[in-house]
This record gives sequence, structure tokens and C-alpha cells, in this order.
Amino acid sequence: MIQGTNLPSRILEAKEDLLAAREKLRKQHQDGSPGIQVCNAWTDTIDKLIDELFRAAVDDLADGEGPDLHQHVALIAHGGYGRREMAPFSDVDLMILHTPAVQEKIGPLAGRILRDVGDTGMIVGHSVRTTRQALALTAQDASICTSLMESRLLTGNSDLFSHFMKRFRFQVQRRFSRIYAQIIEAREKEQKEYGETVYLLEPNIKRSRGGLRDLQLIRWIGFAKHGTPEPDQLRMWGALSKSDQQKLTEARDFLLHLRNELHFHAKRGQDMLLRDEQWRIAEAFGFKEITGIPIDGFVENRLPVEEFMGEYFRHTQSIKTISERFVESLRPGRWKRTLFALIFSHQVEGDFFVSPFDIRATKRGLPKIKRDLTEVMRLADLASLYDKPIDFHTTEAIREAVPKLSDHPDPLVAKRFLSILDHPAHLASLLRELHQIGVLEKIIPQMAHARSLMQFNQFHKYTVDEHTLLAVQRATEFRDDPDLLGKVYRALDQKWLLHLALILHDLGKGFEEDHSIVGAKFAEKIARRLRLTAEDSETLVFLVRYHLQMTHYAFWRDISDPDLIVKFAVQVGSPERLQLLFLLSAADMMAVGPEVWNGWKAQLLYDLYNKTMEHLSAGKNEWAAQEEIEFLRQPIRDCFSEEWDEWYERQLKAFSASQLGSESPDRIHQQLKQLRQLDPEEIVIEHRWLAEQSAWEIFLATRDLVRDGLVHRVTGAFASKGIGVLRAQVGRFKEGITLDRYWVSDPDYQGEPPEHRKEEVTEAIKKAIYNDDPPKVSQRLRIGQRPTRTALPTLPAQVKIDNHTCETHTIIEIFATDRPGLLYTISRALNDLKLLISVAKIGTHLDQAVDVFYVSDTQGNRIEDQEEIKSIKTYIEEAISAFEEEARSKLTSY
Repeated sequence: MIQGTNLPSRILEAKEDLLAAREKLRKQHQDGSPGIQVCNAWTDTIDKLIDELFRAAVDDLADGEGPDLHQHVALIAHGGYGRREMAPFSDVDLMILHTPAVQEKIGPLAGRILRDVGDTGMIVGHSVRTTRQALALTAQDASICTSLMESRLLTGNSDLFSHFMKRFRFQVQRRFSRIYAQIIEAREKEQKEYGETVYLLEPNIKRSRGGLRDLQLIRWIGFAKHGTPEPDQLRMWGALSKSDQQKLTEARDFLLHLRNELHFHAKRGQDMLLRDEQWRIAEAFGFKEITGIPIDGFVENRLPVEEFMGEYFRHTQSIKTISERFVESLRPGRWKRTLFALIFSHQVEGDFFVSPFDIRATKRGLPKIKRDLTEVMRLADLASLYDKPIDFHTTEAIREAVPKLSDHPDPLVAKRFLSILDHPAHLASLLRELHQIGVLEKIIPQMAHARSLMQFNQFHKYTVDEHTLLAVQRATEFRDDPDLLGKVYRALDQKWLLHLALILHDLGKGFEEDHSIVGAKFAEKIARRLRLTAEDSETLVFLVRYHLQMTHYAFWRDISDPDLIVKFAVQVGSPERLQLLFLLSAADMMAVGPEVWNGWKAQLLYDLYNKTMEHLSAGKNEWAAQEEIEFLRQPIRDCFSEEWDEWYERQLKAFSASQLGSESPDRIHQQLKQLRQLDPEEIVIEHRWLAEQSAWEIFLATRDLVRDGLVHRVTGAFASKGIGVLRAQVGRFKEGITLDRYWVSDPDYQGEPPEHRKEEVTEAIKKAIYNDDPPKVSQRLRIGQRPTRTALPTLPAQVKIDNHTCETHTIIEIFATDRPGLLYTISRALNDLKLLISVAKIGTHLDQAVDVFYVSDTQGNRIEDQEEIKSIKTYIEEAISAFEEEARSKLTSY
């Protein structure tokens, strides 16, 4: 018995009964009971409870005067409760329907029922309405209307309920066109929030595309048109085929079983299928690893979680396809559209109709596309040429015929495919359609491997196939971009080559080998398959092999270094290749997920493109690097006029190419004058807002300041204030002068931080420099970061050391799970190792930090000794490991 409450005994008993029933169902679920069976059983339990509480309330409130409440009230379940699909921790949706005769008594009754049900631990959504009120609200609000389409009488006056449903059904069917539009609009709005594609890596199994909501969409549209939401009856009306109904039933059972698992494990309502849950559920559901799958000369191993999510995507794709077909078949005014299309359409060689709305196969053309891949590509090429989608029924005919089509495209298929790739207008949607029905993998077989392929790097939001198609879409959108991307894209002669490279660039994922190398091998085969010229084949392979190179240099290397620009220009080789790689890099980054692409990253990529193009166009070579540094110094000397002396010359020569190239001569002139006037131990801190990059620059200058580890002290100050570091540039000059610049972001402000915030950060920096106390790291989450108790299985921190890219510095690249205080931990470890930081580039993708440091020894030289390099690597990894262990021990639930 539950103790320590003042609840009536009947409520305490009901509460205990619910807990016992839920526990019993949990065990049945674990033993493999179907999802719908568990939901129905839980619904029955709730029904019994509510019926008892309702009758008790009516009896207790009966005063012998006025109308009998039993005869004037109907208690109605609606929504998921009405469908009898109650998950273990779902809300209970009730409507208390009553006649006007009991208006005075209905308030106390409703209050009593809601209090008693709530006291049992259930979360109740409720409404109290007369028939007239309910009908008026359903005419105004689509969500109320769709919820009441799933109405079911629990207890009370059945005639009152039947009367309401008769009028409600008549009202909805009479206003079908309006209701249809409202339902579709609401669903489209929901999809924009929760995911417009099936292939999300972390879907909401209820609201994302292809989830339970699309099953409900079929029911709602079916009710609005035919007066019933039940699939059995809709099939009798001819609105659903037997095959479609069977697929929907299988998908529903899978999703309900999955939803029950999420609820039972979380002990609350939970519809997000997060990555950590995917791993756990795959094991709980008995999915096994599949090893040794041969694919085109490579071997694929599929993890249990990949098998599980593949099953999830298979069911949700079925729901998406069937719901789209169902909704389209009942679209209001469809006959008018068909008539209009017949009047204003024209035939293409007797095989296809081109209407103002779409393109479809004729009776003569339909058999051709069912047996010949060449004819399918002819249709797709025409769809691209006329900028029309392919008719749904024609698409379904192709889908059914795909297994019988040839796996070896002839020259005409290749020619038409490349023609499609060269027309951006309708390309993204056409490619997605060809992929969904299985045609794309007839031309590019590796797309079958990429279908629904998961990505476990806490970086991407979509599966591999969805990411590649989205990258093509982002590239085609460059047509309307007014900035550099648009100018380069519009001037591009071989758009087909860019789009093909985007399709192929990540197809090497899912193997043990580097995906860029595997992808390049695939690109060689596809080039032969499509009969590309030797030059185009070489460019395609280059783009796939080095598709990460430009973003790697832009985001993780010092692009102000002329030597780096020269090396990159030599690697790329031509302006044409640079244009293709630039566009591919931007589209790839934009297709990763929302908010990954921003003004800061765009500016870095633009800068690298412009500097490299200058070298390629002018034919510069490696000997030009030193001349360019001197070229950058001279305008600064000119700013001083007669003030210039040996002191300024010594300081200027201490400026790196990175520092000279990232500031205007006038600003460096002002900085040098300011440095000369510094008093010993003085600290100067200035702030500047960079609007185009949405970044906050903090300038720090000191002289003769004897403090151990200035960088880690400053980054510790940032960590204490929840400030994120984007990039750092550290300068150590003659006469004990320090000149550091930090580019940071503040999650508390969307634009420029106010003055009081700047003053707060200034004081934190000074305090950190003058005091030896470690910082109290702020645990505030970044914008968009999700609090979790458990984490996706992660690899230990990786430390890579590069002595090839830069002639003057050793580059240390660190990959680790991002947490507040990580940068402070790393910079302190570098200080412990007596390494001087020259440049730091800090990046975060979701939960993954990628931090790069240009370092030298105390004499300003690269680290050459291999044993010392090993020691550095080990020390940093151990420092991060200790930091992560401490962070895990402090992790609390949210």
C-alpha cells in the first residue's frame, strides 16, 4: 500500500492497480508481446479505471434533484486513447460531453473526475463541451477536429455520443475540401519542425516523416472523406489496397513496439529515438552484427544498430510512400486537375504525356518503361527538360518493375543520366525520386550500400544517402545565391560533374578503410561505367578523394600562411578544379545538418578560395611566399613615416604571415604603437564585433608579464563565462611583448554582446591571469546542445601530430567529445609540456570537438624528435582522459 498521502483509499488502490498493471505489461513487452497488444491492454486498464471513477463521482454528486447525470453526460476518449493505442506513459485525452440541462452540475463533476484521474498519476488532457460547442470548435481548429475523429465512448449516455458523432461526421464530410487543406497544412508545419525526411539519424518516431503521425494522417483524411478512419473499411471503399494495408499494419506494429520500449525505459513519455537509445534497443530487440558482406571489392560489416535502424527506415519509408499516395488520391478537385491536364497536355512521340502539372507514361509508353532502363531514363530526362515531376502512378509502375531492369546501363542510359545532372532546376527532387524507387542504384550500384546507412560521428544529422542527395540540392540552390558561391556556380561549365561528385563523395562510408580512398575507387568504376573522358574521370576521382581537403585547410589550418596556400594550389592544379572543389565543399557542409554552415565558416572558405585562385590564376610558385610576406610588411612601414625605427622593425619581423595577412596595415600600425607604450605588467584588452562573421574578437596585449601559461589562463576565463572559442592567434615578440587575438562566440547573445558583458569578460581574463586558482567552468549548454545522462558509445580522444603542412610549426590536431572546460584542459597540458602556441583553431560539430594548435618548443622550433612527439601525444591523451572521467563522475540528470 502506498503510504504518506491524504488520498482516499479508492484512489490509492487505483494508483497501486495502475502501477501493477504497467509492470505486468512491461514484462509482457520484454517477453515479446506485440506493440498493439500491449497498447490495447493498457487502454483497457485505463478504461476500467476511468469508468469506475466516473460512476463513483456521479453517484457521490447525485442529490436527488434535477436531471440524472448518467442520462445527460457522455465521457469520450479521443486521440491516441480513442484509437486504443495508449503507450505506457501516454497522456489521457478526455472530452466530457453534456447536454445544456446539466450545465450547473457539470463543473463539479468535471473537477472531480479530473482530480481523481490525476491523483492516480495519469496526465489528463480534457475538455468540457456541449455538442454545439464541440462542433463549433472542430470547425475552427484542425487539431481538435482530427483528435475527435478518433472518438470512442467510455461511459455515459450512448445516444448523446451517437448524436454528436453523426453530426460531427456530417459536418466534416460536408466541409471536406477545407478540412483536407487544414490537415495537410498542419502536418507540413509539423514536419518542418520534426523532420521532412524519413532518413534522420535521430528521428521522432511519432512526428517525423514516415512516423506514427503519417499513419494517423491516413486515418484522418479517410474519416473526412469516407466517414471512417479504420483501414479495413477504407480498403472496402477502395481507398487502400490489400498490400498497402498489410504494410501499414506491419509498420504500425513495429513503431508501437518501439514506442512502448522507449516509454518503459524512460519511465515517461518519450518519442525521440536518440543515438544512445538506438544502440541499446538494437541489442534489446535481438539484432545481430552481420560481417563479411562483399561490396565491389570491399567488405562491409553491419552493426546491430545499423540493422535495427535499417528496419526502422524500411517501415517509415513504406508509411511515407503509402500515405503520400493515399492523400494524393483523395485530393479535392482532382478530377478538375485531370481534365485541365488532358486539355493542355501534349504527347512526346506517343509514349509520354506532358501536362502543366507533371509528366506520365501513356498506355503505349507504360510497357516500355517497365522493361527497359533506357526508356526510364528517357522519361527522367524529359522530366528534367520540362521541369516537371513524374506522375505518381507512373513512378509506382517503375518501382514495381525495377528488379527486372538491367543492371548494366548502356551508352544511351549514361548519356541521359549525365544530361539530367546538367540541369539543376528539378535535379534534387528527381534524383531523390529515382533513388526511392531503386533506379539510381541501377546506374550507381554503390547507392544500394548507402541506402539508410547510419553515420556514427555525432556530426551528421542524416543517413549517407539522404546527405548526398541533400548536398546536391544545396548545390543547385547556389543558382540564386547573390554571393561568391552563386557567382562561381552560375559560371560553371560542367555542373554535371559537380553534381556527380556530390552523389559519390560519401559512398565509401561504412567500410574499415578511409571513406575518401574507398570513394575514389568507386568513382573510378563509375567513371568507366558512365564512359567519361580520361580528363573528366581524373577530375571526378580527385574531387571524391579530396572532398574534405578544402574544409580541412579552411577550418583547421592557418590560411594566412602563404606556404599553405602554395601547397594547396599545387595540389588542386587548376582554377577549374578549384571551382568544383569549392562548391562541393560548401554544399557538403551545408548538407550535414541545420546550423552547421555559418558566416564564420563561409568567410574562411571564401578566403581560402580567393587566395588559392589568385595563385592559380597568376601562376605563382613556392618562391613567391617570402616575397608575399615582405609585400605585407611594407604598407605597415609606410604608415609610420618618420617614426619608424629599429624597435618597430624588430617587432614587425616577429609578426607571422598569419598575423600580417589577417589584419589591415593601419590596425597593425596602431597595435605596434600601443605595444610600445605598454608599461611592464600592464594588460590591455580590447573588443571588436565582426558582424559579417557573427564573431566577437578579443585583443590582448601585455609586456614583461611573468605568468606561466597565458593561453590556458585566458581560455579558462572564457570557460568560466560560458564563452566558446572559435580561433586563437598567439604572438610572442621581442622585449617580452605578447599580442594575442581570440575570436569567440557567446551563446547568451545572438548579435554583438552588450558593454556590460564585455566588461565582465575583461575582468574574468585579468583575474585568471593574476590569480593561480583554476577556473570554475560554466556548465551552461551551447545553443542547440541536448542534455543527456548517457552518451553514444565514443572512442577515446585522438591526438594527431602533423609535421608536413607547416615549415615553422608542429601542428597538433585533437578530436574529443566536447565538454565545457575541454579547451582549458588541452591548453594547460600544452603549457605543462613547455610548448608555445602560435595559432589555435577551435571547432565543434554537435558533441565532437576538433581543436588544432600550431606549436613550437621554447626556442621557437618545430618538434622533430620522434620520442618527444610520442610523449606529447600520450600526455595530452591522458590529460583529456582524466578530464573526461572527472566530467562523467559529475554528470547529473536533467
